[in-house]
Amino acid sequence: MNKFTDGLGMQFVKVGPLKGKVGSQKDRISTPVHESKAEQLWFGVTEVTIGQWKEYFRYNLSHQWGMWDTVSRYAPDDDHPILCISLEDAMEFCRTMTELEGVRYRLPTEEEWELVARNGGSNAYIGDDEFFALTDEYEHSFPVRQLPPSELGIYGMRTNAWEWTQSEFLPYPDSKADHPLYSRMAWVLRGGGFRYPTDVWKRNPSSDKIRNFTFGLRVVRKPTN
Repeated sequence: MNKFTDGLGMQFVKVGPLKGKVGSQKDRISTPVHESKAEQLWFGVTEVTIGQWKEYFRYNLSHQWGMWDTVSRYAPDDDHPILCISLEDAMEFCRTMTELEGVRYRLPTEEEWELVARNGGSNAYIGDDEFFALTDEYEHSFPVRQLPPSELGIYGMRTNAWEWTQSEFLPYPDSKADHPLYSRMAWVLRGGGFRYPTDVWKRNPSSDKIRNFTFGLRVVRKPTN
């Protein structure tokens, strides 16, 4: 079985183990290109949707969020990605889902995220020139399955919502780049928002408390067999 649907209606596809190169010479904070790997896991087929986020609140009434008015301006329907999510919100969601499902839910690391986005089911490194930033910029988000999926059957990894990872924003191994946030407790988002479509190696650092209107989440689930 390579696909799974959980009790909240979130769909996952089994990926990995993967290994390959991540990073880019085209972006200062994404250098250098280096080897990475990901263990086998269930990877979210789509970003968490508004409908799934609503269902989540049936189980966690204590989560103080209150961003519905802002979300409704940019994501009008239940099949759009939930937006205005901070890292703290995303971690609370994962904790609740772990309790409900009895198996660990978490955010992907940024290198897991990039390996899945790059490899498309193989371990071959896809060079920078074979990727390009999407040129369409939307005023609103769009349904999570609107664009075609990857070879793995995964949707929307380069647009729609920036997706939180569990990775702290630090320089890559052997990097000579500097950045003012490297020592300021920032975390990495990946994938690009509907206003900011981007490439698979782009690292977007942010505080764990920021609820930007383009910030969402995608989760992974530990395999049970």
